[in-house]
Amino acid sequence: MSKTLHGATSVQVGDESFDLNITLAAVRKIEAHFGGLRGAAESLRVLSVDGVALIIAAGAGLSADASREMPEKVWLAGVSGIAAQLTGYLGALYNPRGDTPGNVEAGKA
Repeated sequence: MSKTLHGATSVQVGDESFDLNITLAAVRKIEAHFGGLRGAAESLRVLSVDGVALIIAAGAGLSADASREMPEKVWLAGVSGIAAQLTGYLGALYNPRGDTPGNVEAGKA
């Protein structure tokens, strides 16, 4: 299950856990691939293995080698459960300041 806390979301893929950071760099990589965050959300809706893998790789800041391995990890672990975990992460990317008025930025207390 995903948990958003202090500017990051932890996502479980099989036996591995990946911390997805809420950063502009992650947003830009995701937007470049999907044409925007809405396209990324659509890839979750249709349970795209490659889409889910790309979102994880972008959020976790994975190397090119680790990114290439991610689709198989997602497929073997079950894309539907992982996609459900990423919904909160995309929501945080849409609104990095959070829902509480007065927050300066995500992850800053």
